[in-house]
Amino acid sequence: MKISRIRALLVTAYADGFFDSRELFIINERAKDLGLSGEDILKLIRNPEPELVIYPVTVEERIHFLYDLMCVILADGKVDDSEKQIFYKYLKEFNFDSTLYNDLYSSMMNSVKEHEDLETYFKKYFEDEI
Repeated sequence: MKISRIRALLVTAYADGFFDSRELFIINERAKDLGLSGEDILKLIRNPEPELVIYPVTVEERIHFLYDLMCVILADGKVDDSEKQIFYKYLKEFNFDSTLYNDLYSSMMNSVKEHEDLETYFKKYFEDEI
């Protein structure tokens, strides 16, 4: 699941046609947090297209992935339509209620913009769910 997660973040970073160094920094930090080596990270950067996608299972894992995704989306200071579509694609693939898509997108975007950590986000929006 570690490699799938980083590949998804890389694909999102490439979605707007430009791979910003701030996006790379966030992806590199997440890869290190997941225990991937520098060599693993370079291989993924050279070939970011997913081979086999393994989705997070728990709500907490899904939210963590989406939060990382939002960090990458906002890293360069602008949101491209393709990046937003990728975020919504994952909401659908993770079986979130479609009536909550806009709220999840907005709340996560605001939280990342305010530099809140993931734990704070969980407490604000998902404490009762997990």
